[in-house]
Amino acid sequence: MPFLMVTITLQYHDEVMEVLSGRMKFYVNGKEIIASAGDEPLIIPRGTVHGFTALPGEKVTFSEKTVPSGDYKAIFFQDLFQAGAPGVLMALRVFYDGDTYI
Repeated sequence: MPFLMVTITLQYHDEVMEVLSGRMKFYVNGKEIIASAGDEPLIIPRGTVHGFTALPGEKVTFSEKTVPSGDYKAIFFQDLFQAGAPGVLMALRVFYDGDTYI
């Protein structure tokens, strides 16, 4: 099942995305990037408009790290998934509370 595609900008940290298995589609400043397992990690600087989604019908595993790391990311995901799978309104609230702008 594909991930929800949301385009966001981060204020307080950079993100490092690495595909561990399969392939993913990333969007960075309007450019589409297909990343595969074994590719160099994708570094997304703070303030960069970006998003990502799984490719239809393909399984993917990826990691996301923040630089600098901080408690805000753990709180972000805890809030986002507090009631199971997040709905659009919960995602928007969590983005608003954190450093993410849609």
